[in-house]
Amino acid sequence: MSIDLSKKNWLSALVEAELAGYDPAQARLRLPPELRLQDADGPDLEARARLVVLRSVRQRIDPPEGGRPDEAFLSPIRGHIDLVLDLALLQAGTFEPGKRRAEIATFFAAACGDVAGALDADPGEIDEPDEGPVRRGLARAGVILKKRTYPAGDPVDGLPLYPCVLSVQRRLLARLAIGYYARGHLEKEAARRQLLAASRELALLAEMLAGMFTAGAPLDAARRRTWRRQVTRLGLQKLDEKELLERVSTPRSPAQLARVVLPVAAQTFVEHLALAEVAAGASPERAAWLEALAAAAGIQPEELVELRARAAIVHADYRHLFQPSGDGDDLSPADWEDAADEMLEKVSQAVSDNLDAVVAELKETGSVSGLVAKAAAGTPLTADEKRRVKVILIDLAKAVPALAIFAAPGGMLLLPLLAKLLPFDVLPSAWSREGKPGRKSARAREKA
Repeated sequence: MSIDLSKKNWLSALVEAELAGYDPAQARLRLPPELRLQDADGPDLEARARLVVLRSVRQRIDPPEGGRPDEAFLSPIRGHIDLVLDLALLQAGTFEPGKRRAEIATFFAAACGDVAGALDADPGEIDEPDEGPVRRGLARAGVILKKRTYPAGDPVDGLPLYPCVLSVQRRLLARLAIGYYARGHLEKEAARRQLLAASRELALLAEMLAGMFTAGAPLDAARRRTWRRQVTRLGLQKLDEKELLERVSTPRSPAQLARVVLPVAAQTFVEHLALAEVAAGASPERAAWLEALAAAAGIQPEELVELRARAAIVHADYRHLFQPSGDGDDLSPADWEDAADEMLEKVSQAVSDNLDAVVAELKETGSVSGLVAKAAAGTPLTADEKRRVKVILIDLAKAVPALAIFAAPGGMLLLPLLAKLLPFDVLPSAWSREGKPGRKSARAREKA
């Protein structure tokens, strides 16, 4: 269904389309068993809901067909709606399209700062939602969403804020939905607290990005104007916006910023910054700034290596989110290769610095070196082999903390690098420096 963004009811039409195509039975089957099934020994309802949110935030967002700007804007909002529907399925039970539409209107209105409109749209315990407030709530939320995130992306020479905005939006909607289904209605003060927390998170991320992107590069007048326009587009609380506009040219130091980040949120902030670092390309000044922030926030060097590697993997799926929305080109292949090379160089250094310990651990585990060689050669591992490698890599990371990257999500992609760096006598005899195991015999079999 085509959504006409020029119409004031575009968000209502999008919600209708998503509800019409939503199959609760199929949606439940798409969830992992540990999330869709109630287990007395498993995670409770709130914990499962939070896992659904994490899964949604990390879900791939495909680039729009033909690069259409309207579709680039609508795709993440569809993801927001789908997450709310999955949370409702998990927490509210039955699927009632009319009531679900009113709930979505409530959450979107609240997330856009229209708490009064959200309360009017809230179906609460009533059987038949009032259509007027629901329609008005969606219309107002649609206006605000377009103002903040259309066209998709950031301006040329702007801060890479767009992926941060999407992440904060989705997690705010999720918090509103989780609280709503726990209480059975929208609680005004709780909604306002969540809005304030989301505003402060986004303001702090913007200041951190400004600090990282002015490291070693004075901010010129043109970029300052662009960054300030981006700030006014974010929809922050008045005090947060005023403070950020003052700080965008002279952000606080990494140590000062680290002091205002809750320890539980430190990795989330650093992961956002690591993704921006990869997207922008290699810069010694930005790298040093990020490392100073991570150290001040209590993140260990091996954890930062893991976060940077995860960012490099995520960026491969989300490059289109960093496409400037005005004139200008995307990152060049050389920029991407420089960033990837820098990350791989750090991993290589970690292996080289701890080579004796790595070799000792691998010799104790025996057959795992064969599995490392097999994976590095591009031969698919069975599910059981993957589990064995994962367990051993976790043990390896415990013995050599700097190698936590290999046990991280996506760490299996770095096995070819590990195999390349290991001494020849650690790997099985089928592995050779001239080629991958089994390659010659495979060719011989083909000729035969």
